[in-house]
Amino acid sequence: MTGTDNFYIFTSLRYDPSLQQVPSRGFQHAGWNYKHVSPFYCLDYHRDRLLRAATHWGWQSAVDELTGEQALTKLADSANEFLGTSQLTPVRLRIVVHAHGTIELQKFDTPDAPLENLFPSRLPAPGATPSSTEAGRSVVYALLVDDDAPIARSEFTHHKTSKRDMYNEARSRAGLAMGERKEVLMVNADDGDIMEGSITTPYFWRNDRWITPPVSAEFSSRDGSGGNNGTSRRYALEHNLAVEEPIKAKDLVDGEECWISNGVSGFIAAQVQLRNMSGAEAEAAVKAGQDEYQAKRYKHALEQFTRAMRLCKCNRGMKRDRCSCKNFEAVADKDGSIFHEAMYTCSCPVGKTFNKCDNPVHIKALDYRAATFESIKELDRAKRDAEWILELAPRLPDGYLRLGKIARLQKKEEYAWKIYNAGVDAGNVNRMATSPKFQQLYSARNKLHIRFCRKDPIFLPSELFVWILSYCTLVQRVRCLGVSKQWQRTLTSRDFASLWKVLDFTGSSTPRRPPRLDFLRKLVASAGHDVRKIVIEEKSHRFQLSQAKLFALLNGAIRLEHLELSFPDYTLRIDPKAGLCKTLKTLSLRFFIAEPKKSIIGLDYIPVSAYPFELLNPVADTIETLHLSGLPMSWFREQDVPLMPKIKNLHLQMRPGSTVLFPILHLGSKTPALEQLWLHDTLPDRSSDWEDQWSKIWPNFKSLVVVESYSSTAARFATALIIRLLTSLNHGHKLEYIDLDLPWSPNPDTVAMAPLTTNPGPAISDVWNMAGTVLDPQDDWRNEYKSLRAVRLANAALDPECLQQVAEAQAASGQLHTLDLVFPPESLATPAGAASSAHLAKYEWLAGAPGIRCMSLSQFRFRPFPRTPEDMPLPTFLATFPKLEILEIRSDHYDEAELCSVISAIIKETRTIRLLYQNQVRGALMDKLKAAAAKHGVQVVFGERPREWPVQVTP
Repeated sequence: MTGTDNFYIFTSLRYDPSLQQVPSRGFQHAGWNYKHVSPFYCLDYHRDRLLRAATHWGWQSAVDELTGEQALTKLADSANEFLGTSQLTPVRLRIVVHAHGTIELQKFDTPDAPLENLFPSRLPAPGATPSSTEAGRSVVYALLVDDDAPIARSEFTHHKTSKRDMYNEARSRAGLAMGERKEVLMVNADDGDIMEGSITTPYFWRNDRWITPPVSAEFSSRDGSGGNNGTSRRYALEHNLAVEEPIKAKDLVDGEECWISNGVSGFIAAQVQLRNMSGAEAEAAVKAGQDEYQAKRYKHALEQFTRAMRLCKCNRGMKRDRCSCKNFEAVADKDGSIFHEAMYTCSCPVGKTFNKCDNPVHIKALDYRAATFESIKELDRAKRDAEWILELAPRLPDGYLRLGKIARLQKKEEYAWKIYNAGVDAGNVNRMATSPKFQQLYSARNKLHIRFCRKDPIFLPSELFVWILSYCTLVQRVRCLGVSKQWQRTLTSRDFASLWKVLDFTGSSTPRRPPRLDFLRKLVASAGHDVRKIVIEEKSHRFQLSQAKLFALLNGAIRLEHLELSFPDYTLRIDPKAGLCKTLKTLSLRFFIAEPKKSIIGLDYIPVSAYPFELLNPVADTIETLHLSGLPMSWFREQDVPLMPKIKNLHLQMRPGSTVLFPILHLGSKTPALEQLWLHDTLPDRSSDWEDQWSKIWPNFKSLVVVESYSSTAARFATALIIRLLTSLNHGHKLEYIDLDLPWSPNPDTVAMAPLTTNPGPAISDVWNMAGTVLDPQDDWRNEYKSLRAVRLANAALDPECLQQVAEAQAASGQLHTLDLVFPPESLATPAGAASSAHLAKYEWLAGAPGIRCMSLSQFRFRPFPRTPEDMPLPTFLATFPKLEILEIRSDHYDEAELCSVISAIIKETRTIRLLYQNQVRGALMDKLKAAAAKHGVQVVFGERPREWPVQVTP
């Protein structure tokens, strides 16, 4: 047939951003969508369908446009361009193909659909509970049969074309509107077989398997049912969800469960509803019964409601009795599931003969009859009718409402509460919780909920109770001891000892009053004298840590592993014979109560007599992690530094405002096993002693963190120099992690020397004039960062060429997993965005690095209102990293709305990001951003990316 503008072929498919999660969620049976991260549902099937139709009609131009893998890619690109980057919700995308090869696109709204219903591993049998990978029955369609006007098979029923009058007329005869949860089946005029649905493919349960009407590969006037060869039908056959088999319209069973599917909504549960002329009579009987009830002629009302019930098609022309096998009250007494009791099909004659029925007229008639029995005080008969409603339609709220009301009339308040609970749960499971009747259930339950929902958690299994209390702070757990004597005995028993192994008296657990000595002894006794971690802060003097209190805690911590004291008194000490001297692994001492004094040279320090050496010296042989805030002045002499042979992680911090240069080499000789060093506002000295000892210290040095708040040029220069020295230890061979948190400056020339380099000698020699040292350029000192895995840069704007020398080889090999980029400030002499674009272009060597999983981008400013990718190159750059999962965005050069657009563009362009940190967008914009990102599987977090310490390094 020659194509015209009025005749064309088309297909409708689903566009849904959540489809991009198919590969990450492991839907290996999803075919093309598993191999390609795409928001289009089975796009390859839809292209094939269009190609078959174009071939059948002999439209060569259209065939050429649709043939080949490139055509499929072009089709996806065209659809993406048509929808734009702002389309974050699912739509029905119609692809129209004309005879001359032109393709048009149209979009329409469509509801959400679970991935399990788009790519089910199988279709659950009738009455079976679907597994996590099977299609769910959250939505159920009514499936009608258009047997009044059977249609003849034709090319227009085999292929999807613009000639759809036969389908539209069938929907009109059935009274179906677009968006209504109903579908109508088409019947073949030749043999009475089911052809297909008006917009779906049907599946029926026969001989313990799902069957679907057969369709010939090419149009045939004899073979097959004559229906459409749909895309979801192809998926079902290729994945063994169903088999082809003819089915007569006369063999359909009223009320039988089935499935329907199409390329937009996936697979949807349905139920056959055969038309019955008694429907109008039943509604008339209900109306007559209502009139009799209002007139208080209850006997006549009961007759009319009973007549309406018997006219329901679920009776199949027989008298239907109520099933008496189920005892809902007994199930409720045992805390069982009332919904499951109602759902299961019993083996009595009623259960074998009749199916469930959610016919609104039938349910309404039964509900009104129960209400009539209530009015004449026959509550037992009303209860039986209410239970009958629950048995017929467990997913509807009517039975729960009526049975709960009758239970309350019978003074069975707790039973009524359990019934309402079951109804609320059923509504949530079946996604009907927003309906008015389910809101009535909520209201009815709330009147009883406060009274019956309470349950003392002490009677829960101990493992569950411990898990609940693990979310409480220490103060909250202590308060729980005062609930009752039984609670106190239980929480201090051996089964709950794990709750007291960590004693953290900081934050919300800071005591309001100083704890008594006897209380602390009881607390450690509750842990079985096996406390593993103690954290105390004395800044506000609320704890008033004394030597007696410290001894009481340590005596109950014979295997203590972590001790953290902030602002302790310098007189505190640890008994050298204490058990923790052999087990303590982490020690943190932060600032001391003694006030700093002035030395003759004007430097602030903690005097020798004020430093609590007796807290550190007894455990110096054991600790592996040490955090010191406020360094002792005595440590400026090597002989006063204790030997710490096992220490691997060292965090040093000077007091705020201190300008003293710390002789770190004294510490280096006493910590031979050190692997990780954190210097916080601590500048090591650069004396001539470096010359002799440089190559001898820290042979296993693997991690360096430098946090500097001084912004003067001299301090920045000294910091850069010391970073260069420390990263050159062992030629950088074992260095795995570098974290530099330096003050960002609007002047790019503030630091004349890059802190990272592979050739550190010349700059150091120029500064120190250290001819003949191990770092002299004459010795050809070269750094090779063979083990480098992460470079974090907070505000440290490093030259890309410098980073290239340090990290290019590791990035190319996939070893480097973290690298941060800090952009230089803008210049008023260049167009807006030019500096950031030029800076990013210098990272061409980094693009596509196979191992990058985490990245931070700071202080960038690209062209406002970008029109082309060149104006905003950041999303394209980030999309090159195949494993990028964590991203941090920080820039003071954007307002909230503009930064939102930048983040949205990045999320849409990249396909692998799962976690994004930002600290600028707040309030309603943040809520919208989080909702939009969630549709792409991305979690947006307000705040900075956490800093791990100690970091994970190679053993």
